[in-house]
Amino acid sequence: MKSKLCFALLLLVGIALAAGIACAEDVPVNLTKVYVDGIGIDVEESCTIDADEDNTLVCRQENSIELLDMEKGRDIEVSVKLEAYEDKDDVQVEASIKGYEYDDQDKTSDETHVFDVEENTTYWKNLELEIPDKMENDNYKLWIAVKDRDDNLKLYYFDLQVSPERHLLQIKDVVFSPQNGVRAGSQLQASVRVKNIGAKDEESVKVSVSVPELNISGSAYIDMIEAGETESNEEIWIRIPECAEEGFYEAEIKVSYDELYEETPAVKTLGVTGDICKVEAEEELMEYGGVPIQNPADEPEAGSEGEEKLRNVLEIALVALIVALAVTGIAVGFMHYKKNEEF
Repeated sequence: MKSKLCFALLLLVGIALAAGIACAEDVPVNLTKVYVDGIGIDVEESCTIDADEDNTLVCRQENSIELLDMEKGRDIEVSVKLEAYEDKDDVQVEASIKGYEYDDQDKTSDETHVFDVEENTTYWKNLELEIPDKMENDNYKLWIAVKDRDDNLKLYYFDLQVSPERHLLQIKDVVFSPQNGVRAGSQLQASVRVKNIGAKDEESVKVSVSVPELNISGSAYIDMIEAGETESNEEIWIRIPECAEEGFYEAEIKVSYDELYEETPAVKTLGVTGDICKVEAEEELMEYGGVPIQNPADEPEAGSEGEEKLRNVLEIALVALIVALAVTGIAVGFMHYKKNEEF
């Protein structure tokens, strides 16, 4: 009884698979040429239906290059040549790198907009992928999928080798202390964590931190960073000016290596707290041997100054008049006195 049941189940599965394969359709487009960063690959199809992959038509091509070698930490351009042998609407091409751990975070895939194809017509489509710095030095698969709206799919794959650049450093982290903002007039400590993702060890790596708006900077060196290793610089101390305004500033971080010919930049926001520096203009000028400038609030207005001068003139005139009258009175009195004395 059990054997009959097993046979029946196997028969049903076989029928289902056969029906699925029979329903699988071909996207009427052939991939005939691929350029990866300018490297041309001629494609000769050898396609089979893979029932385990939803009856996808998987094409293992005999290509002219067995292994593509690409340096990580850069973008690559993928151009594909398509030849249509039937009319078809809503075709789409996708390129992706399979086997990378963080492919959901980095742009390791790209796809075209949908387009229509006509029989006996050739099409070129361009895509762009990223080979992240974090990608391990290893072999991967570059998949190129040609698909349509009905989920019909043709897959092509190429062997891809990812290798490091000869010299390449990556800034992993920048730590400021205090980390929640530094007061104007106090010291800022900066530490930069650097990873060597290149093929060669790096010696005498220079780490610089600057805040151009505040005209301050500082530097330190890392003696050695071996390939694949991560190191931090000795602490960099920078003094924030006393007169720095409260707010946020851009701190520029730069790592120089390979005899200082190569640079890796980064930017981090720096918060400055505290009051604006308050120095009396007169004291500041006197300190540098200048002449104090009177506060505009203390200067009399132009109209008040004119009135004051007029008042002074009138007062002087009045005193002069009083003096003149007094002298005249004395003179008249003396003349009367002399006249009476004669008689």
